[in-house]
Amino acid sequence: MEEHRLGADQAGRRIDRILKEGWPDVPLGARMKALRIGLVRLEGRKVSCDERAEAGQVLRVPWAEAPRWGVPLVTPAPEGRDDPPWVLFRGRNLLVADKPAGWLTQPDRPGGDSLVTRVWELEGVGEGSFRPAAAHRLDRNTSGVVLLPLTAPLLRLLADLLRRRRLRKTYWALVAGVPPATGEITRSLRKLEEENRVVEDPRGDQALTRYRLLGTDGEASLLELDLVTGRPHQARAHLAFSGFPILGDRKYAPPVPASAAPRPLLHAREVVLPEDPALEDLAGRGFTAPLPEDMAGVLRRRGIRYTL
Repeated sequence: MEEHRLGADQAGRRIDRILKEGWPDVPLGARMKALRIGLVRLEGRKVSCDERAEAGQVLRVPWAEAPRWGVPLVTPAPEGRDDPPWVLFRGRNLLVADKPAGWLTQPDRPGGDSLVTRVWELEGVGEGSFRPAAAHRLDRNTSGVVLLPLTAPLLRLLADLLRRRRLRKTYWALVAGVPPATGEITRSLRKLEEENRVVEDPRGDQALTRYRLLGTDGEASLLELDLVTGRPHQARAHLAFSGFPILGDRKYAPPVPASAAPRPLLHAREVVLPEDPALEDLAGRGFTAPLPEDMAGVLRRRGIRYTL
């Protein structure tokens, strides 16, 4: 029996996923039998396949080979150069970025600056090779998590998962007013292409936003948003049309809240991938971007404390 101490990369993951990633050459039937008869033990006790591990726990297995997750998943930066601060995660086939407000997700003209072109520079992409692309976009002035597959198969897979709404995307927004503690906004939206804005229209695309109040000072509030659908400008329009515009949103907010910040205080806080076997070692992984300083500063100045 061999013992291995689990690290942060295994924390919160199912035991069967940890075994698959650690010993992929062991047949599935052999892994499941070892679990069933107690040859796999966590902290000395028999464990079920769906139990989730914690960092620091000791996993005992009957295989002599070293686990594959002992090999770093993150590609080291070239010698003498660290990854830039906007890189949250860099794996074999995925880069996760914390896009700063003000950056385009992808270039608007040949040779233009954007998150995607900076990833090309970071990865040393040459002519004729696969060029990483964003699996989803954020508006120029929205900050936060963006997934950038480094291979064509993963790009196709994430596009399919997004289309089937299998990814969980959570946003944080600072808004004017105090909405109820929880709620849903179900307003159909239609985009006016020439004006680059959306309007409420029963003939438009159905859209659903769920929200939760995290904190307030009685005049402004921090909300957690779950964009069940992914319509253009959905969070900004839904909140404004419901009477709680995002601070700094000059497109949808009235003059006073619109002037409260230099940009809409909307942040793509977290993206969680589904437990899909096709994702292999990325299945169930979540990526969180810290609150940007402009939003954190407003919270401090207003004395808004929030609970998760």
